[in-house]
Amino acid sequence: MPVHYDISPSLNLVLYICTETVSTVKFFETGDRVTLDPRLLPNTNVIIDFYLAELEISVADLRFAIEKMKETKQRGQEVRTAVLTKSTSLKFLGDALKLMSTESPFDFSICNTEKDAIHWLNLSEEETFQFWTETRKCALKQHPSEIEAYPYIMR
Repeated sequence: MPVHYDISPSLNLVLYICTETVSTVKFFETGDRVTLDPRLLPNTNVIIDFYLAELEISVADLRFAIEKMKETKQRGQEVRTAVLTKSTSLKFLGDALKLMSTESPFDFSICNTEKDAIHWLNLSEEETFQFWTETRKCALKQHPSEIEAYPYIMR
C-alpha cells in the first residue's frame, strides 16, 4: 500500500508514510479514511512523509486537491501540515498549490528533515520521533531495508 497512516491523539498528529508512486486519488482515499477514524481530533497537525515516494500528479489532480482542501475548510477544520521530501519539485508544487487556492485551510511547509517538520509544527521532539519511527517501521515492514534510505535516521 503506497499510503499508510497512523494517528496519535496525545500528539494531536496524523502521520502519513508514503512509499512507491502515490497518485493524488490514492492519497486522498487514505485521507478520507482518516476523517472517519475516531482518534482524529479537530485541527490535528499533519506530517506527510514523502521521502521514499514519488508523487504522480496532473493539473486535474491539482484541481482535485484544491476541492478536497475546500471540503476540509467547509467542515471548519484548519490544518497545519509538514511535508518531508527530498524532492525540489514537490516544493514547487506546494508553492503552486498555495497560489491556486488562496482560500485553503492548509498551512504547510516543505521540510528536508524530520527535525525541521517537528519543529515547524511545534511538537515534542522525543515523543514525535518515537511515534514516527514506530509508524514508519509498520509502513515499511515488508521492506525494512528502505528505512536505511533515510539520511536522518531517528534515534
